[in-house]
Amino acid sequence: GSKKVFEKNREKLKKTLAILIFIMTLSIFTGCSARNNKPDDTIKDETIENQTDPSLEKMPEDMKTMVEPADSLLMCMLENNITYDPADSTFFWKALYYFAGIYGPSHTLAEVDENGVLKLPRQTLREYASTLFADYDDLLAIPPALNSSIEYNSDWDAYILHTGDRGLSQSEITVFADNGDGTYTITVALKGTVENDLIAKGRFKLVKNEYTDGITEPTYFYSIASAEII
Repeated sequence: GSKKVFEKNREKLKKTLAILIFIMTLSIFTGCSARNNKPDDTIKDETIENQTDPSLEKMPEDMKTMVEPADSLLMCMLENNITYDPADSTFFWKALYYFAGIYGPSHTLAEVDENGVLKLPRQTLREYASTLFADYDDLLAIPPALNSSIEYNSDWDAYILHTGDRGLSQSEITVFADNGDGTYTITVALKGTVENDLIAKGRFKLVKNEYTDGITEPTYFYSIASAEII
């Protein structure tokens, strides 16, 4: 009887040792934790990249929506290889086209037909222009080169925009600064939405929007005085 018990215990011991050896072998290939799947330097880089700049805590709440006009200008300048120049009618309307085309469909006065054609009242385009250009006075004439993208309909007193898809990207404000002279500076990063990769950065100087008081339920309380890709 004692011999059978001994043999039985020996078999249990062999099985236990085999399991322990398997576990030890597995830990060699997989590492001690999930964190070791990436090198330490990669983990540190990701942590730094995902940190929020402390300056954003001082940014006024009503400035957060300015990411939208800044995003539109950044895309316009980048894709057309042009600089910020509100006095140039081509730039003026290209910038408006991007801004209205991307964010106009969500406006309360916007109409979008089954083909994706966007109709916006002239007052809405004036609102957008006062946001994009701090020295805005009135809408410029549409240059002939843009007639296929934007047209004015006098019967409706509205602009018709034939828009497209912005692609897989989005922008965010990454840095804020109060310049102490009634102006503010924000840095905006345009990133891909799939891998969160940086496409471009822009720096924008802002001032209070003088036209806000005349707008019913305004969305943008500041105007852009200058813009550049950095």
